[in-house]
Formats: sequence, structure tokens, C-alpha cells
Amino acid sequence: MPKSICRIVVWALSPLSIPLIAMFITDEVQWSVFDFLIMGGILISFASIGNYIYTTYKDQKRTWLLYVLALVFLLLWIELAVGIFNSPIAGN
Repeated sequence: MPKSICRIVVWALSPLSIPLIAMFITDEVQWSVFDFLIMGGILISFASIGNYIYTTYKDQKRTWLLYVLALVFLLLWIELAVGIFNSPIAGN
């Protein structure tokens, strides 16, 4: 596995340590293995797409594409967490 891919995976999955540690500290955080797999897949996917955008495009177009990618990520994350759009994938 090339270094860049390995680095992307490590950086993308590092935020998952927060709910993992929180599960040991408090009973209010209850993630299943499925939750970790879904969020890990989303993080790796969006990190890979972001890396592609960053290396392919230049200047203002790159900036706007990364903003759009961040917005799509946040909307998907919020939908999975609380279901603001009432879709079938809503998390509530």
C-alpha cells in the first residue's frame, strides 16, 4: 500500500477514536460495530475524494469543490445522526 493511501486512511479514521474512547468513559455513547464501519467508510471515501480534488484542481475551483464536499459530508453526517430530511437512512 503506498504511503499516501496509508496516510489518508490513518488521518481519516483518527476521528473514530473519539466515540471509541467515549464509550469506555460514559454510557451515553453507544455505537455498534456497524456504526463504526459506516462512519469509517464515509470518512475514508470523503478523504479520498478530497485528496483527488486537492491534487487535480487548482486555485478557486479547488476551493469551491472542497467547500461543496465538506457541505455534503456534513449534511450526510447530520442525516445519519438525527434525520433532518426524514429519509430512510435517518438515524432516529
